Amino acid sequence: MDNKSATHIKKQVFEVQIKTVVTEHRAEVKFCECGHKNTAPFPTGVNSPAQYGNSIVALATQLTNQFVSADRTAQFIQDLIGIPISDTTVLNFQSVIAKNLMPVYASIEHTLKDGPFKFLDETGFRINKKTSWLHVMSSDSLTHYRVDAKRGSLLQNLTGTVMHDHWKPYFTLENVSHALCNAHHLRELNAIYELDGEAWAPLMSELLRLANSFKKKSATLPISRINQLYDEIISVGLDFHQRLKPLESPGSRGKKKNRPGYNLLVRLRDFKEAVLRFLTDPLVPFTNNQAEQDLRMMKVKQKVSGCFRTLAGAQEFCTTRSFVSSLRKQGLNIFQALTQAAQGPIFSF
Repeated sequence: MDNKSATHIKKQVFEVQIKTVVTEHRAEVKFCECGHKNTAPFPTGVNSPAQYGNSIVALATQLTNQFVSADRTAQFIQDLIGIPISDTTVLNFQSVIAKNLMPVYASIEHTLKDGPFKFLDETGFRINKKTSWLHVMSSDSLTHYRVDAKRGSLLQNLTGTVMHDHWKPYFTLENVSHALCNAHHLRELNAIYELDGEAWAPLMSELLRLANSFKKKSATLPISRINQLYDEIISVGLDFHQRLKPLESPGSRGKKKNRPGYNLLVRLRDFKEAVLRFLTDPLVPFTNNQAEQDLRMMKVKQKVSGCFRTLAGAQEFCTTRSFVSSLRKQGLNIFQALTQAAQGPIFSF
C-alpha cells in the first residue's frame, strides 16, 4: 500500500496582534565656551514630554466617525492598548484632524460645485438642543456636509445639474439645470391611488418605472412616445379633477382647497423637463437616493451618540465625515488617510 500523500488540506486562522509602541526621542544639550546652552531640535510634532501618536489620533477619529460616542471611544482605546485617554481628548483629536482637513474639505466643495452633476438634500440636525440644518452635496465619489442654523442657507455658484426632491428654494439657484427625484413621485403616486383612488396615478407610476427600465437596460429610449403618454396621463388626471367638487378648508369660511392629487398633477406638468431629465442626460439617475443615503448615516450618528453641543463641534464632525465618506466611496484606506491627516494639512486624497 502506498502511504505517500496525494494532496494537502489547508485551513487558515487569522488573528490580530495589537501592541503599544513607545518611541523615545532624546535631544542632546551642549554648552559652548561662552556658556550658551544649545539643544538639538526634536522631530516635527514632538512637542510634549509624553503625547499620543498619530495612529491613536486616527483610531479615535475613525471610531467617532463610525458613530461611537467620545466616552465609549476612550474606553475602547484604553481596553485595546492599555493607555488611559479621556473623552475630552478624543474630541480634541477630532478638532486637530478637522483643522488639517480644511484644505481637502474646501477642495471637495469646489469639485462638486464645478462638477456637471450633484445630489442635494437637507435635514434637521440637533445642536445644543436646538434644530439646525444639515446640508449635503454629493456624487458617487464625493460627499460634502455642511451645517447651518437656517434651512434656506444654500451654497451659491453651482454649475451643471442638481438633483433634489422639489424643495422650492433649490429653484432659486442660478445657472443650474434641475432634476427631480422620482422615488418621491412614486411614493406620492402610490399614496394618491391608495388613499383617494385616482386612476391616473398608477398609470403615471407605471410609465416612470417603464422609462427607467429602458434606461437601465441601455435600450433605445422611445423618448417621444414617453413624452406623449406623459402628457396624456396628465391631461386625464386634470380632466378628472375638473369634474370633482373642490374641497373646503376647515375654518376658512368657504375658501376652496386643492386636492393632493391635483397639486401633484400641476407639479408634474409644470416641471416635466426636470422630472424626465434622467432620460435625456446620461449623468442623471432616476432618484436622489445617494443624497438620502448620505444624510441617513448622519442621522444615525445623532441617534447613537446624541446631539452636538456646539455649532463648531458639529462643523468639525462634518469636515471629517465629508473626508471619510468620500474615502469610503472611492475604496481608499480610511485609517491610513486619517493617520496622514494627524501629521499635518491634507490637500488631496
